[in-house]
Amino acid sequence: MDLVRLRVPLSAIVFFSLIVQSCSLVSPPSNIPPAPSLPPAWTPTFSPLPPTAHSAATRAPAPSPKPACDLSTTLSTVKASIPYDQYSVHFVDLAGTASLVVWYVDPDLEPFPSSPQLQIQLEEAKLRAAELSATVNAASPCSPKLFDVINPIVVDRHYQGWLSAQILPADLPRQERFTPEDLSLASHLFQVSYLRTALSHPDVKGTCDWPEASHRLQSHFAPDRELVAFYFVIDDLGSHVWVQWDGDANPIMAVASLGNVSLALECFSPTADVIYIIVNTDGAALDMGVLPARQPE
Repeated sequence: MDLVRLRVPLSAIVFFSLIVQSCSLVSPPSNIPPAPSLPPAWTPTFSPLPPTAHSAATRAPAPSPKPACDLSTTLSTVKASIPYDQYSVHFVDLAGTASLVVWYVDPDLEPFPSSPQLQIQLEEAKLRAAELSATVNAASPCSPKLFDVINPIVVDRHYQGWLSAQILPADLPRQERFTPEDLSLASHLFQVSYLRTALSHPDVKGTCDWPEASHRLQSHFAPDRELVAFYFVIDDLGSHVWVQWDGDANPIMAVASLGNVSLALECFSPTADVIYIIVNTDGAALDMGVLPARQPE
């Protein structure tokens, strides 16, 4: 199994902070602000009792400290809010930037549009991506605290990439119902890293489709592991399968997991590179690399 393995020090972080932000593997990190830190736990302080016992002071009860946001619970809540049949939620913290990537199949996109259709559908896809971003941001009060950027990745039912863009939670509408004006404004605040330009993308199919390949991948990981994610994109740079799981970066365990990934994808596209990321329980990247595509026989 050929393997290109990349470590987390600066050179790898810079490279993969680019690829994680977009299906085109081109995303300028300078647009992303540094990750905010959560507020410290509140510590109560007390004034001494009055010097005389004649008039004991009556004090209001001290407020309880706010509970910390739990990443796994928040990701579970976010996933439950997504209205699409095929989707993947991919969370990773690279170089202190916490990114929530939501890949989904937009069934309203025509996979092989004419040139005029392409431009019309790109605008429609951006509006739906803005609505999806606002939905996952509003799904939990912890979303804007845990996620520095939200990155929708939009593909059609043939898994051709249409849009990859990122937006700050603060730029999304905060009310529960989003008006068309809210969504239009948010769609213009996207930092777009990929827009479809080709009317079609070539793809060499294997003997199984993506839903089956994804199911095979999931069979190697417990379903309650919220930091496990898989998705597939065909774009101007080729075909790419993204695989992430949480665990330790021990080389022996990593090779074993990569062996399972390769086995699960054996029936899938022989021309797809596999980009993998291993994260810890907080979603921080520990190890990452690329399994180059098999050469078609």
